[in-house]
Amino acid sequence: MKNMLYISINNRIYYLLEKSLENFRSTSPTARKIKCIETGQIFESARKASEWVELTLKLDYCNFNLIKAACNRQNGKSYGYHWEFAEINQ
Repeated sequence: MKNMLYISINNRIYYLLEKSLENFRSTSPTARKIKCIETGQIFESARKASEWVELTLKLDYCNFNLIKAACNRQNGKSYGYHWEFAEINQ
């Protein structure tokens, strides 16, 4: 194997870097709207819902995949909230 350089960074730095690059990522054209059952809020995507959870619960990171997984379960709960996919006509 050739000389390879591995750099280890902590999770917080990685997360900040990932957030700063977010505007340069393409968004999925198939993103589904997500609804928080407790608040009734509807978000454009699970990623937007995870950003709201971060602000509301003062978290450094919220995994949007866990919110999507909660939507796929009946009475799915993630980060203390129940989530579902919003109806198309909403």
